[in-house]
Amino acid sequence: MDEWKRVYSNSKDIRKDAAPWLFTNFDKDGYSLWFAEYKFNAELEKLFMTCNLVGGFIQRLDPVRKYGFGTVLIFGEEPKLEIGGCFLFRGNEVPQVMKDVEDYELYNWSKVDINNPAHRELVTDYLVWEGNFGGKTLKVNQGKTFK
Repeated sequence: MDEWKRVYSNSKDIRKDAAPWLFTNFDKDGYSLWFAEYKFNAELEKLFMTCNLVGGFIQRLDPVRKYGFGTVLIFGEEPKLEIGGCFLFRGNEVPQVMKDVEDYELYNWSKVDINNPAHRELVTDYLVWEGNFGGKTLKVNQGKTFK
């Protein structure tokens, strides 16, 4: 996990360097990737409130620091905003320490199939903060990385 965080943080081109490194070195028995979609996207209308929501979520993730890494992005413009993210966790399930974070219940979690090229592309888009995002029509507005 620490090595991945260093590779990601020091990469000049995440799409060309860090993402391929992750997939090449990914230990499917020891780690898992997860997509997180905010359950109440229809209620997100104000950007500053949505930023506060994401910022608070990231702050409350401190107990997860040694077990995980993730990016949480805000898509769209006022009044149509969405939150989505991608997380790497130690272990094959979402760790209990993450489930204990109160914001956990606000997201739908789905496991990434590392062998699925579409999932790999979506993970890469989240890491880079740009791309097709599986056909999402809204563009990235801003986001936060949890390391």
